[in-house]
Amino acid sequence: MLDTPDRPHILYVCRTCPRYERLPPPGEKTRGMTLVEAVRTLAEGWALGDTYKIIAAHCLNGCPEPCNTVLAAPGKARLRFHRLGPEDAASVLDLASRYYETADGDISAAGLPPDLGGRLAATVPPLDASGRPVRGSD
Repeated sequence: MLDTPDRPHILYVCRTCPRYERLPPPGEKTRGMTLVEAVRTLAEGWALGDTYKIIAAHCLNGCPEPCNTVLAAPGKARLRFHRLGPEDAASVLDLASRYYETADGDISAAGLPPDLGGRLAATVPPLDASGRPVRGSD
């Protein structure tokens, strides 16, 4: 799948995780922000580092099982993964590379990086230009 300015690929990383645990002391980062920084640091040498937008999101609605990331692109299913940490940054970028290569965002369980198996929390169908879910031919 070729990336163009009108079809950006985005990797969202929740910066507020874990929302329901005690906040870190002043001057310390949340686990989510630590994950954001680990992903951004690794992306500096990543082949798709200039292709993806990496966005530190306020919340990705996976609060009960932090930390969360979402892969998104127009016309593709959005994938949310949970229970991540900075040690998973390389696997998150590996996953983003696999997602980039798909036409529809669908990655089978067998196609996931091994240490991300069991961490897919949600799949949201792609939206058409009007913002309505794209439906398969049933």
